[in-house]
Amino acid sequence: MDPAPEWTTRQQDVATVLWASFLAACVASVLFFAMVDPLELAAISTPMLEVSRMAGYAIGFFFFWAIATLASAVTSFMVRTAVRRNRSGRH
Repeated sequence: MDPAPEWTTRQQDVATVLWASFLAACVASVLFFAMVDPLELAAISTPMLEVSRMAGYAIGFFFFWAIATLASAVTSFMVRTAVRRNRSGRH
């Protein structure tokens, strides 16, 4: 059996961003939908569109996941492109 291939830095970054944002979206969904009913939210925001409760949960989760993915990707980019400083504080 061959050992698993090593991941590139980019693959590691993508996996880290997706996993961290998935966990953040889970927490955000639980907290948000503990206080907000998706049916009431749909009635207020899009009264001409009929959305089921499960569809509301799914739409909310993917919205939170997209926002968290964007935030995680920007953070990963900033960490990878940061200017390295030596101990004296110079570039």
